[in-house]
Amino acid sequence: MVEARRKKWKLYKLAAVKVDFQYVAQPKKKELIAFGSKLERRVLSSDTTRFSRQHTPELLHNITPNMYNLKKINSAFYPIISKVTSRKGVGGVAQTAIRFTSQISTTPAPTTYDVTRFPLTSHNMNRYPFNSSKPRVMVVCDNNPGPGTYHVNSKRDRRIEFEHSFGGRKTLRPAVPIKCVPSKSNMMCGECGMTLKGDYWEHRDRTLLCQSCMVSLRTIQDKNTKRKLLNFKKVRECSFIHHHENTTAAIILMDSKSLRRLQNKEAYFQEYFQC
Repeated sequence: MVEARRKKWKLYKLAAVKVDFQYVAQPKKKELIAFGSKLERRVLSSDTTRFSRQHTPELLHNITPNMYNLKKINSAFYPIISKVTSRKGVGGVAQTAIRFTSQISTTPAPTTYDVTRFPLTSHNMNRYPFNSSKPRVMVVCDNNPGPGTYHVNSKRDRRIEFEHSFGGRKTLRPAVPIKCVPSKSNMMCGECGMTLKGDYWEHRDRTLLCQSCMVSLRTIQDKNTKRKLLNFKKVRECSFIHHHENTTAAIILMDSKSLRRLQNKEAYFQEYFQC
């Protein structure tokens, strides 16, 4: 720090000393050459005042479609002057050569071949077609979903859904609700009239449809039919859990723990596959 202050003090003393030398600033001369030439450039057609330069028209004429010179085409002599006087045509078609020349083919016709001269070869017939006695499978059914059914880019919340209540326990929301039916006398399909068993579809406890009828109705290309089918909900009757035998009592066939485990699996797979 001390040495830096000493250097600054010496520089201050040198600046304070008067020197008799006189500095002369000589500005650099401006070169006259622009674009390699000293000639004066004429920007506009007339070197006059600014007002006249602003209102001077350009030298380019007939630059718009309505300014083309059509006097030659619209004149009365143009059809006479441009009339074709040659009898042979105009342009490249006006030729004196023969238009269609006869082509001579050196290839023999199909009827000129002598088929009897070709050697006849005999082949031994196989016992089985393609030398294979193994039974062939004509149609291969694959129950795996196709590549287009997967949702790769979409992110879904695949957690099992529960029904909550204030102050109560949460209950599992089953994929297919179970309905107790003591008597199956009224459990008839509205389309085919068959007795319903297992899973079926219902609408407001009035219209019932079996699985096969629902699949066949979905294939019908009708907007009204498809709109009505959206109101149906899938229901499962209780014959796999207990038997009623036309009474309100029930004979237990499956315990509650196994039923809960089955419903958990169905609710889990419901997030990946539609029932």
